[in-house]
Amino acid sequence: MKRVLLATGHELLDQHIRKFEGYTVEHAIYNRSELLEAVQFFQPEMLVVSDYLTGSETLIELIIEAKRMYPETEIVYITTKVNPNDTDRTNQLASLVMVGVYPVLVDKALTPARVKQMMDNPPKREEVDWLLQYYRKSAKKKDDLFELKLEEQDVQDLEEEGYPNVFLISSIKPGSGKSFVSVNVAMTIAKFGKKKEDGKPPRVALIEADLQNLSLGTLLGFKDDDERNLKTAMDAIATIITKDNELIDDRRKVDEVDEFVASCFKPQYLVKNLEALVGSQLAMEELENIRPIHYSYLIDLAADLYDVVIIDSNSNLAHTTTLPVLQLSNRAYYIINLDFNNIRNNVRYKNTLKGLGVLDKVRYILNEDYNVDYMRMYNLEEPEELQFTAEAVEESGFDIRGRIPIIPKAVFLNRLFESMPICLDNEPYTVLPRLEIAKIANEMWPIDNLEFLQNEWDNQLKRLYGKKKGIFRRG
Repeated sequence: MKRVLLATGHELLDQHIRKFEGYTVEHAIYNRSELLEAVQFFQPEMLVVSDYLTGSETLIELIIEAKRMYPETEIVYITTKVNPNDTDRTNQLASLVMVGVYPVLVDKALTPARVKQMMDNPPKREEVDWLLQYYRKSAKKKDDLFELKLEEQDVQDLEEEGYPNVFLISSIKPGSGKSFVSVNVAMTIAKFGKKKEDGKPPRVALIEADLQNLSLGTLLGFKDDDERNLKTAMDAIATIITKDNELIDDRRKVDEVDEFVASCFKPQYLVKNLEALVGSQLAMEELENIRPIHYSYLIDLAADLYDVVIIDSNSNLAHTTTLPVLQLSNRAYYIINLDFNNIRNNVRYKNTLKGLGVLDKVRYILNEDYNVDYMRMYNLEEPEELQFTAEAVEESGFDIRGRIPIIPKAVFLNRLFESMPICLDNEPYTVLPRLEIAKIANEMWPIDNLEFLQNEWDNQLKRLYGKKKGIFRRG
C-alpha cells in the first residue's frame, strides 16, 4: 500500500481517491499554507496536488521545496495544459521538470478514473521534456537590447561564457551563509584588491538578486531608501523595455534611465569603492513583476560601470531570473556546508545545472568548515570527532575553492550588530576566515593581502604546535 498525502483542494475528488486500491490516504489538506508542514509531518510516498488548492502562496515554489525536502516522494501535480507561447507559465512548469517533478497536463474534465490512471502511471520525463526546450529558447532569445548595448561583441559568446567581470554567489539552502560570503568577498576586493593601472582601487558592485531573502542592506549597514533601491531601479528599467523585450527607440530616455539606475547603487560607508544595489526594505510582493530582461539589462549596465560585479542570488528555479543571471555570469559559486542532506541535494542540483548548460561555470564554497587546527587553537573543539568532513565533500566531486571555518558565535553576532564585515577585522582569531575569503576573492580580482594572511595563519600554526600540549592560550 502506497502512503499518500492529498493536496488536490477538491473534497469530492479526495473522497474517490480514498477508495482507490493500493493506496492509503494519510491526510488531506485544502490550503497551500499547510503543504510543507504536512509533507514534513507525514513524509508520504506520494503527494497528489492540483491547482484547486487555495491560498496566496506560489504553488510551484511550494512543490519544488517539497521535492527538495523529500526527494524520494513521488509528486503528481495535476494542472491544465499550457500554451507554449505563454512564456511565464512554460518556464514555471519547466522548473518542476528540472527538479524531477513531471506535471500532468490535462485539458478535459478531471474524473476519478483519470486521476487513478495518473497515480498508477505518473508521467515520465520524456513526456514533458519539451517544456525545457521552450524554457531554454525563451531564456536565450536575442533581442535588440543586447545588439545595441554590446555593439560588436559576440552575443553567443556572452550567453555561453558570461561577462568576464560578473560573478554569481548562490545556494540551494536558506541560511547557508550566502549573503555573508557575498558581502565579505565584495568587501575584500574593494578594500584589498590590487590597484588598477591608474592607481585607483577597483570599483566593485554588489547586486541583490535573492528575491526570497533580501538582506544585503542590513549586512552593509545601509539605511532604508524609498527612492533609490532595487525596486525603483527595476521600475525605471521597465519604462524603456517593451512587453516584447525590446528597447524603446528613445536614446535620450534610455540615457536618463541608465543615469538613474547608476545612482541607485549606494557606497558602503567604510569602503566607498564598494557600491551595492539592495532591496532589504521591500516587501516580496513588490518584486513580483520583475522580468528576466530587467535583470539582464541591469547586469549589462553594471558590467560597463564596474570592474567587478557580484550578484547575490537564490537558486529558485521557479523564478524566471535564475537562468539569465547564470548565463550572464562568468562563474557561479554555490555555498555548501557539512550537512549531509545539503550535500545530497547539491549533488542532485548538479544534474539540473548540467541540463541548463552552465555546470562548467560552477564552483563551490564550504561555509562553516570544521577545521581541526582552528578549533583547537581557539578552544572550540567538539566532544565527538566529525564523521562527514570537507575531504568527504571533495571526494563527492565538489570543486571547493574556499573553506570558511566555523566562526565563534559571539564574534559573528558582534560583527553583524556592528555591520562590520569580518574581512575588515584585525583580530588573530579571524585570520583563517579572512584568508579563506581572500582566496575566493582572488579568483575574481588579485588580492594584495592574500600572502600576508597566509603568513599570519602559518605563524599561528607554528605557535600552536610549537607549544607543549595544554599550555596554548587564546590570542
